[in-house]
Amino acid sequence: VELKLAGWFALLAPAGTPPAVTTRISNAIRDVAKDPIMAQKLVEIGFTVVGSTQSEMAKLLNDDIPKWKRVVEESGFSGSN
Repeated sequence: VELKLAGWFALLAPAGTPPAVTTRISNAIRDVAKDPIMAQKLVEIGFTVVGSTQSEMAKLLNDDIPKWKRVVEESGFSGSN
């Protein structure tokens, strides 16, 4: 099994949150991530600033969940280990 590891951070809202609210929050976060001073500070501590859209983040989550589910299942790990 070949693994490609990458960490990421996201802000998630509860199901049913109105799209106008999630769009407003998403846009605000993306604006902060694009701020040159903030982006530089994040790079200095080792981050790669992306600032993706809601649909891009949803795709990342939907792609990652099956991969990591398989890793956990094949490892035999359980929360009680």
